[in-house]
Amino acid sequence: MSNLSDFMNRPVSDIMTTKIKALIPTDSLEKVKELFDNNEIHHIPVVRFKELVGIISHSDFEKAIHGARLHGEAQAEADNKELLAKYTVADLMTTKVVHIAPDAKIGVAAELLLINYFHALPIVSEEGELVGIVSSHDVLKAVYKKAYPSEDI
Repeated sequence: MSNLSDFMNRPVSDIMTTKIKALIPTDSLEKVKELFDNNEIHHIPVVRFKELVGIISHSDFEKAIHGARLHGEAQAEADNKELLAKYTVADLMTTKVVHIAPDAKIGVAAELLLINYFHALPIVSEEGELVGIVSSHDVLKAVYKKAYPSEDI
């Protein structure tokens, strides 16, 4: 593909998602489930006043619920509701979150996603505010559209 190098040197802000669904640490896991169920997302950043403090992935959420079932905390759908109300985002979120700046290159984002087996990277401004998120799907879609420009995707 011609210009792939040029594309990978563009800022990640060109492809990041800016309409972010976010949580706060005190939100219940009911809210997490609601966001995952009602939106086509797989990662939810956690903020305290716009500052990134964590992230929850859909797979981590599912593993936690499954683990609770295995340990007898939840056995039926009604038990799940109690379980989801009992715990908060702070109980489940990953707190050591790798993030990048909006002016970081798309290639840097791709490399971080590949090397670390991440599926999403929060984008944080110089002021420390969450301004976007970029996923491996976003990078793949952007590269695909570059090679095969079409409105069909």
